[in-house]
Amino acid sequence: MTEVILLARVVLMAVLVLSATAKLLDRPGTLGAVVAFGVPARLVPAVAAGLPAFELGGAALLLGPGTVGRTGSMLVGLLLLVLTAAVVRTLRAGTSVDCHCFGQLGAGPAGWGTVARNALLVVLAVLGAAQLSSAPAALADLGAGVLAGLVLVLVVAAAVAVAVRGDGRAPLPTASPTEVPMVTLPDLDGVEVSLADVVADGLPALVVFTRPGCGGCGELLPELERWQNDEGPVHVVVVGSGSLADNRAEAAANPGLRVLLQQAGWVTDRFAIAFNPGAVLVGADGAVLGEPVYGPDAVRENYAVVRDGLLEQGHTARRAVEAHR
Repeated sequence: MTEVILLARVVLMAVLVLSATAKLLDRPGTLGAVVAFGVPARLVPAVAAGLPAFELGGAALLLGPGTVGRTGSMLVGLLLLVLTAAVVRTLRAGTSVDCHCFGQLGAGPAGWGTVARNALLVVLAVLGAAQLSSAPAALADLGAGVLAGLVLVLVVAAAVAVAVRGDGRAPLPTASPTEVPMVTLPDLDGVEVSLADVVADGLPALVVFTRPGCGGCGELLPELERWQNDEGPVHVVVVGSGSLADNRAEAAANPGLRVLLQQAGWVTDRFAIAFNPGAVLVGADGAVLGEPVYGPDAVRENYAVVRDGLLEQGHTARRAVEAHR
């Protein structure tokens, strides 16, 4: 029985180290997943940072002696149950959310397969919570081969996670470009629109980035359609990524919505957008104001800033939003 308990903890530790390392190396993806699962905007940074920290802490506890190891297994099991409940909630709501459970290694919609995998890990956590007098001593008793195998698993897990760094994902932005890029994009009917021309009439613009399958994006689409058709003091430009067919299917329920389709994420990269939905404010002179914002609530706040005339030339979008609050 000692071997079974120890093996359960070793597997859990390897999974946790891999998951935490991949999340830390794919912070934009982790932030996007946290937003997509419906975490309030003010808690997103803390949750995105806390998840890998909790996983690494749990991994460290798992090989502790006596109560320490058992506590680590129980905490890991509790985390898995919470995450599984979040996945089930989105599935029952019919929402497709990118899991990013293992950073770019886990990129893709969370489904019932995710639930099944987590259930298996919960079983391992239950096994790991059984009494084990001393995990280090048990490892020593099992011999150098097991120790070498454990080290190999952890090294491979870390190496695989490091490999996802070169996937081309935009880094978390620290600043915005100063001017709208001179680019022309086709809408879903093939009509080309110049982003620079959008603000040529002296009105500010809110440029919103979306993609099919993004839960927060789908939530915003009806509002984006309404904003585009309002005769207010702001242009609303929606830039979509992904295939033409997927964007058409996503926009079908909002026939008045105009989406400009980008290829290979060029415009997303130019605006330093880390994940969707993201948005930037563009002043009447074509200058990008402030840093990108993320999530439905932040996009709504930025729209309210320009709609209510609170955006003044020379002020960043962030200052305007804070003043509005």
